[in-house]
Amino acid sequence: MSAIFEKCKRIYNLIVEILIKGGGIISKIGNALKMAVMLQSRGRMKSIDLARELEVSERQIREYRSYLEQAGIFIFSKSGVYGGYELSNDGNLLNLNIKSEDITVIEMVNEQMKFNNDIYKKEFQEIVNKVKATINMKNGAKESMNYFVVEPKGNFDIEEEKKKYREINIAFITKKKMKIKYYSLSSGLSERVVHPYVVYSYKSDK
Repeated sequence: MSAIFEKCKRIYNLIVEILIKGGGIISKIGNALKMAVMLQSRGRMKSIDLARELEVSERQIREYRSYLEQAGIFIFSKSGVYGGYELSNDGNLLNLNIKSEDITVIEMVNEQMKFNNDIYKKEFQEIVNKVKATINMKNGAKESMNYFVVEPKGNFDIEEEKKKYREINIAFITKKKMKIKYYSLSSGLSERVVHPYVVYSYKSDK
């Protein structure tokens, strides 16, 4: 279990960092993973070549490198004519040794997010797809568990909910107070300053 926890922790740290930066979440995660896979398969590559392949700037390549290193995937940089970025052996993406049991756990979490109608369910599904594609897991479909859920969907603006979710998490991580407006049946619309402690989700209601 400790190995699975460590893998999840690395991926979580990567996602949190990108969420705090904001914007293009799936695009950034996807490009960072593509960059790691390219370095794994091709070996040393120059920043300009990575940028051209991913259709981004060299500055964004440095940003992806930072995200990957925070997730425990380390990339070395060598200067000179034959220099470039190179994936370290310790940071080898394919050496995370993800097993079928791990994929089952990830899929169960994925299905739970769908059941809860979580605001990030689509983004997490994309991440699951990319992880499974990266490790090239065989017979993945046969090992997937099917879930059947009948659940009403929340009536809310999902983009607005994501914005609120990010702001609450930033306040929690930076240990800052935030002013909120809320509505209760007893007192109506109210306003107060709070210290975010935790975000509780029950079937998409946060």
